Amino acid sequence: MKKVLSYYVLPIIVLVVFALLMNSGNYYKSPRGISDDFEGYLHQVQQQVLTSDWEQAQNDFPLLSAAWSEIIPRIQYSVEKDEINAINVNLARLHAYLDAHDPKNALAEINEAREHWDHLNN
Repeated sequence: MKKVLSYYVLPIIVLVVFALLMNSGNYYKSPRGISDDFEGYLHQVQQQVLTSDWEQAQNDFPLLSAAWSEIIPRIQYSVEKDEINAINVNLARLHAYLDAHDPKNALAEINEAREHWDHLNN
């Protein structure tokens, strides 16, 4: 009986746990509270760029960045590292465009970040 348990059951349980972990990205990227609502903050910054409220967009950018930083540890095992890096690059560029008050490029970065966000774990 011990032989069956150690040769078959235990490896199957480990494989099932890993399969669940690797496919859990959509669950783990959903917000757990107001502090990690990445989509909400992204939409908020987009609206501020559209209305040329640069001061408020610059004030809300740290919240967007903090939300992303809070989500990364939850999704790092279930999504590709390239997608995480792409969103990091989008946020860095967005920060620069907000400082420069450049609405066209800021909106382009927001839309690209949203595209990467929507395709995490797909």
